[in-house]
Amino acid sequence: MARATQHRKRTLRRAAFAALLSSLAASGAARAAAPVAIVQEITAPDTGLEFMAYAREGDTVALGRDGRLVLGYFESCIEETVTGGQVTVGVRQSSVVGGAVERRPVSCDGGGLALTEQQAARSGVIVFRKGAAASAVAKPSIRLHGASPLLRADHAGTFAITRLDAPAPPIELAAPDGVADLARHGIVLAPGGIYRAELRMADGIRARVFEVDAFAVPGAAPIVSRLLRM
Repeated sequence: MARATQHRKRTLRRAAFAALLSSLAASGAARAAAPVAIVQEITAPDTGLEFMAYAREGDTVALGRDGRLVLGYFESCIEETVTGGQVTVGVRQSSVVGGAVERRPVSCDGGGLALTEQQAARSGVIVFRKGAAASAVAKPSIRLHGASPLLRADHAGTFAITRLDAPAPPIELAAPDGVADLARHGIVLAPGGIYRAELRMADGIRARVFEVDAFAVPGAAPIVSRLLRM
């Protein structure tokens, strides 16, 4: 009996240890897959990256001799310009071999940008399936430092922007590629204002509430300063 009990305990310990390893591996994979930066400019062919694409930790980009890459890092709020060489994307900045790199800090909400999809769901990105009531969400989950936001989603649809703290005309922009740049349309939101953005898709709605910083500048400010990930 004692021998059988010890065997069961050893089996349970092995199972718990295996589950822990599996959980750690899964969480590590999730972190590795989360975007850490956005491509603000790319002028090198055959890199696998394009304008407005997300970059992930460990991505490598060969720029050749004269290629140029501009990344906006979410967590560190660093805008990084690389000319030539090979770039390896990190969490807060890239490592560059054989090229020149310039870095400058820009205003951004690093905590609100550097979200995984699961974290975003707990921080103000709400999904309403078709037919569900889209109740208001009042608390901003991110502060934008550009008064002409750039909205970026992985789904096509129509973006609708409504001001929550004061009367203002609603804004609607079609986004067949999941991107809407208010700067290109000459649209400027009110500094200090609180807004709700919705992406209206065929099968439902994604919504996020955001705040525009009181000192936000209009127009084409750095993308990482005005990016709203949906």
